[in-house]
Amino acid sequence: MVKDIPDIFELQTPTQWKALSHPLRLRILELLADGARTNEELSAALGEQSGKLYFHTKRLLDAGLIVLDHTRQKGPITEKLYRAVARRFLAPPPTLGGDAPPLEVALTSALDLYRSDWRESGGLPGELQLGFHLALPLAPEQRQEFARRIRALFDDFQISGSDAPDARRVSLAVLLHSYGTKEGKTDEASREDESPDEPRNVAAGGDTPDARG
Repeated sequence: MVKDIPDIFELQTPTQWKALSHPLRLRILELLADGARTNEELSAALGEQSGKLYFHTKRLLDAGLIVLDHTRQKGPITEKLYRAVARRFLAPPPTLGGDAPPLEVALTSALDLYRSDWRESGGLPGELQLGFHLALPLAPEQRQEFARRIRALFDDFQISGSDAPDARRVSLAVLLHSYGTKEGKTDEASREDESPDEPRNVAAGGDTPDARG
C-alpha cells in the first residue's frame, strides 16, 4: 500500500467529478492507490495502449486526483511514477447557495460514467442495471433514518469489498432530497396541480435475468 496518503479525498470541483466519469480512470485510481506506477506499468496492468493511458492519466493529474510521486532513470529515459492522492474519493456534504443544486455535478458525473461504460460494453450485456425513482411521505425522523440506513449500507459494502477473481466494480449514485409545497399553497392545493392520472409514488427499475439474487 501507498504510505502516508489520506484515506479519503473530498471532491470539490466539477473538473474532479468529470475526471471520475470514465471507467478506465477509476481503474487507474485503484492501481495508483496501491502504489506509484509509470504510464507503461499502468498500460501492462490494464491491458491498454500506453497512448490511451497517457490521455486518461493526464486528465486525473490535471484534476489533482493523482500526483507525480517520484522519477527514476531507466538508461537515458527518465520515468515518471504517479500515485493517487487518496485511497477513496467521496462527495463533501452539500452546501447551500449558488446558482445550481449542490449535488448536480456529482450526479451528472455518475450518469456520465454509466453512459460511458454502457456504450463501451455494448449495453452492459448480462450485467446488473437497477434504477428507482420514489416519492415517499416521510416524517422528519423517518427522513433522517432513511438517510442513515442508506449511508450504513454503502459503508458496509465498501468495507467488505471482494477480491474474488469474478468481482466486478459497481457504481452507485443516490439522490435523496425533500421537496415541499409551493410557497403560499397548502398541501391540498398543491395536489390539485398534479395530473389526476399521475401516481404520487413512482418506481422504475430494471434487472437482467441472470443478475437477480
